[in-house]
Amino acid sequence: MSLDASAQELFLRLCAETANAEHSTDRASKNLSGIWSQVDSPVWQELVSCFAAQQGRQYATFGLQLLRHGVALLRQSSPTKELDDRLLSDLFQLYAEASPKSDSTFQAMVLNLLASAPQESAWETFVKALAEHTPEDPRDIVLAMGPLFSDVPEKLVASLFPALSDYLGKITLAAPILDLANFYTRRHCVSEHPLKSRATSLAEMLGQMAQRVLQLEESPPESQEELVRRGQQVHDSVAIMIGLVDALALIDDPQYVGKIYPLLDIAHRRLRVEAASALAKLGEKAGAEALCELAAESSVRLRVLAYAEELGIDEQIDESFRLPESRAEGELVAWLAEPTQFAVPPDEVSLFDQRSLYWPGFDDPIDCFLFRFNYSRETGLENIGIAGPGAKTVACDLLDLPPQQIYSLFAGLDAEHNDI
Repeated sequence: MSLDASAQELFLRLCAETANAEHSTDRASKNLSGIWSQVDSPVWQELVSCFAAQQGRQYATFGLQLLRHGVALLRQSSPTKELDDRLLSDLFQLYAEASPKSDSTFQAMVLNLLASAPQESAWETFVKALAEHTPEDPRDIVLAMGPLFSDVPEKLVASLFPALSDYLGKITLAAPILDLANFYTRRHCVSEHPLKSRATSLAEMLGQMAQRVLQLEESPPESQEELVRRGQQVHDSVAIMIGLVDALALIDDPQYVGKIYPLLDIAHRRLRVEAASALAKLGEKAGAEALCELAAESSVRLRVLAYAEELGIDEQIDESFRLPESRAEGELVAWLAEPTQFAVPPDEVSLFDQRSLYWPGFDDPIDCFLFRFNYSRETGLENIGIAGPGAKTVACDLLDLPPQQIYSLFAGLDAEHNDI
């Protein structure tokens, strides 16, 4: 589409069509899609400038469509094509003037767009925008930082670090920043860990958080409200502590093992696994022993086995925990313990049935396992779940059904066919 002098006209037309499409008219939606399909990168940049100059912007409607189209264009363009300074200035203006409360998704999309452009100036603007306002919703952080997790040259990483390390004190940013630094190190994008110069501060931060979590575990809550509050505090701390432990292991300096050892006394299983694995990587025999012992905990068994195999110590784990049925039990229990399911592991799990079956999505027969589980201490809930072709359970009571019918039910949930 040729701009000529029609950028403002196109902008106004898109705004009008967006308003019409909000009334869910098919014709308006088709018209809108047709117009956007003709917008190329130069035209899009002019639209961004028009939007930056517009008063009374509608961030949640036209603004989001504008940014999503920009991300799509970036993914289609040549890696050598960069965002120019004018566009970066307009994007920063839009970010700074948006309302953190009502337009947080728009702000996250601006960050996402900047992160999607693998160039120093765009990533420096990303950090500058974070300094202007840090998203408070963890979902916005995930949206914003997702594109940064990619294999990039060390020169580009320098656009983010050490600048991002100034935000490790923010709860919503600490874990993603640590994960990003650990990612670049693990993928060999950098010659040394981006936070190596701050290793002592990271170790002190880990030590303080470990002591705080231990104190919370040792003193019983006085009310249900306090129990919920403490649960949130621990939840917020866990992701950060995992990132800290991983960072110290990747920095590979034995002087910090003293800050990791206290985590072996914390009740949280995942933290204990990460601490044991980190200590083992740093050459601590006690870490390897603790990691092997944690294979008995079904909710973290698969993670323990993966770390042990990586460290070459999997043969030290009791053979009974390495059997296919034990791995399958770990798969189901870990799934049940997800926040989107029951959030905690079941109180009891026992093998109900196992057999090799043809399964939707697989060419050859696979090992399928049914487990009986219950949450007797909480709700008295008891049911049957499957593992092998994937962990799953259902809301309806399966306890009185024969195994073959239960397998059929789960297979039907996974099957897609015109005859069904």
